[in-house]
Amino acid sequence: TDAGLIAGFQPREKLHATVAFIGSVAPERYEAVTEAVSAAAAACRQFTIRFDSLGGFPKAAKARVLWIGCASPHALYLKCAAAVRQNLEALGFSFSDEAVAHVTLARFKTPLRGLPEIQLPAAVTQNVHELTLFESTPAGGTTRYAICNTFALRS
Repeated sequence: TDAGLIAGFQPREKLHATVAFIGSVAPERYEAVTEAVSAAAAACRQFTIRFDSLGGFPKAAKARVLWIGCASPHALYLKCAAAVRQNLEALGFSFSDEAVAHVTLARFKTPLRGLPEIQLPAAVTQNVHELTLFESTPAGGTTRYAICNTFALRS
């Protein structure tokens, strides 16, 4: 907390970059969702994400979440996110926000009145070889992520 931030930091197993958040899914739709993500993954090539900026959500002025993201997202990330979203939209899901490559690092106990400027010592890169379909469920004051399936991307 050198920057004076009081937050709950995410454990390593919860770190992920979301390409599409679809909310609650009825059990009878699981198979169709799985097939949609699988087909999208088969059409996507592996890529690298370069995390080089920090930000707050919903906005830096009243941040409840600290994230690390990309100043310039990789074209293959954007293409892959678009493929996943297009396949899910065909099932009736909708997306109001654009896909933004980011990873949630921490959640603040109370919203900040402005995110302090924090400089990253260096960019962090992550090679992406697969997509993972998660089910998120409330677990007390947090969320538990269970892996439903993983889908390899093309080399």
